[in-house]
Amino acid sequence: FKLQHVFLSGTGITRIDNLECFNKITHLHLEDNKITKIQGLEYAPLLELLDLSRNRIEKVDNLSHLKKLKVLLLCGNRIAELQPESLPESLEELDLRDNKIVNDDSAMLRVK
Repeated sequence: FKLQHVFLSGTGITRIDNLECFNKITHLHLEDNKITKIQGLEYAPLLELLDLSRNRIEKVDNLSHLKKLKVLLLCGNRIAELQPESLPESLEELDLRDNKIVNDDSAMLRVK
């Protein structure tokens, strides 16, 4: 397939898998699902935008191999901490609003 943009928002997906035939995608929209873990993206090396907003993700990992990822949207999840080395160096925009990592009083981001 030559698909570059895939929209699977609000479909009840619980895990990311079966992306082998979508190896040319640059934009993957998986917001409003039930995903608990970031995984299965090894077949999407060209990803530039990944939207995992409003899922059930607790940990940010398995992303460092995405060398072209520029935008990562993770708002509305259950993320409590973030390890900088888990993010690709290419990342330009990271949205972590409405997660445990954001302190409501100061809106500060805790990075370990």
